[in-house]
Amino acid sequence: MTSRLLLFAGLLCLLAVARVAANEGEQGRHFWIAGWVTLSGQGQVTGFEFDPEYKLPDALKEPADALVRATQFEPASVQGQGRPSRSWMRAGLRLQARDDSYAVALESPHLGPRPHSHFYPRGIRPPTRPARMVLAYTVNTEGRTQDIRVLPLDGRLPAGLPKALEDRVRSLRFDPVEVDGAAIATQVHQPMAFSKVGMDIEGFDLPPLARDPGQPGAAGQSAYSPELVFSAKQIFHGSFRP
Repeated sequence: MTSRLLLFAGLLCLLAVARVAANEGEQGRHFWIAGWVTLSGQGQVTGFEFDPEYKLPDALKEPADALVRATQFEPASVQGQGRPSRSWMRAGLRLQARDDSYAVALESPHLGPRPHSHFYPRGIRPPTRPARMVLAYTVNTEGRTQDIRVLPLDGRLPAGLPKALEDRVRSLRFDPVEVDGAAIATQVHQPMAFSKVGMDIEGFDLPPLARDPGQPGAAGQSAYSPELVFSAKQIFHGSFRP
């Protein structure tokens, strides 16, 4: 009797997901998911704590959880040996209708420290011309930022902008990545762009950068965090491009 109830509940979940996919048309729908991921020393997911702040239809929560748990990551390593770790993951979730069925895919998972708040450049006036840069900094074992640098990608940045960004980054707080149960320092390289509304600033041309050795990550994960794009009216957090 119990197995029949579980099967019935599973069918209802599948039907609900199919309805969401069908309502989105051929382009499908994109969501963000995030949460703590615990990895074994072999890079297998042993735990995933979904962050409820990232809104997701109830029908997609179980498939999303299954996708994360089935993903093979690159484990943390100490002296060449894989070690268990705990990191904050952000990823895209694509829901695509296919005739009378649907597909759910995990896109561009990224592991790192957990920010206490979204980056928003409060009090910083957008430049009058497009400006692209990389915010480079270290999140130390206490979750504070240090060694902050603003690296321009389009020549010289407007006067005052680097100092304002450094001050903003200095105020950020994180929960650090853990390896073997102990916090570790991590390097963050955050591409960022300012523009006027409607101005196309896609296509970051980023210099090659290797991910820190020994730190956990998704297979093929970039050393760069997802881009932040700030305009005069709004900011987009983590503009993944699959």
